[in-house]
Amino acid sequence: MKKIIVFVLFFPVISLAASFDCKKASTEHENLICSSQELNEADEKMGDAFKYAVSNFPIKNFIFLSQRYFLYQYRGCNVGKTKQEKINACLIKARDRTRILLELSNSHVYAKDFKKFTIDDLVITVSMDSNNPILRYWGYWMPDPYDPEPFPKGWLCNDSEELKTSNNRLTSKDSSKSIFVYKDRVEIDEIICSARQPTIKGTFPRVN
Repeated sequence: MKKIIVFVLFFPVISLAASFDCKKASTEHENLICSSQELNEADEKMGDAFKYAVSNFPIKNFIFLSQRYFLYQYRGCNVGKTKQEKINACLIKARDRTRILLELSNSHVYAKDFKKFTIDDLVITVSMDSNNPILRYWGYWMPDPYDPEPFPKGWLCNDSEELKTSNNRLTSKDSSKSIFVYKDRVEIDEIICSARQPTIKGTFPRVN
């Protein structure tokens, strides 16, 4: 496995490597990746997609925070009775994250306060795939009140909506949700991500 190191000057607290050196593998998850060429290659592709997203996404802090959140979950992907079942479970996670990172890099981005984005804020992205446009929202983190620990543990709004074209604009396929996507903004009447988080509503300007 090639060693990919990301040096971050402006986000020292959340800087992290997109991949790792197999010579330094120490956890069960890392050893599993290093033992499978297929999973090894998928992990490297995810690392490349991460670097591409860092270079192309307008809110760098979002990419670092969302990757940190993903890696926290990714470390627990090795579930299954056999080694191959564990590899297959991690392959699904790595490939799905790679696809999302590449999608994010080519999406329109919307946020109310993007210059100082933190996990308390929200980023909305809209993929511009005309065959299957997807709106994603990520953020509004809150600690678990019954087991309060720092991020990445806790509650996070991390979901997506399939979109359709209606009256020359994109809107949710779910008719119960008032989501309207324009070139310069996204307008949301009200979406409840979870009972523990703020309601998603209002106008989210386009980030260029």
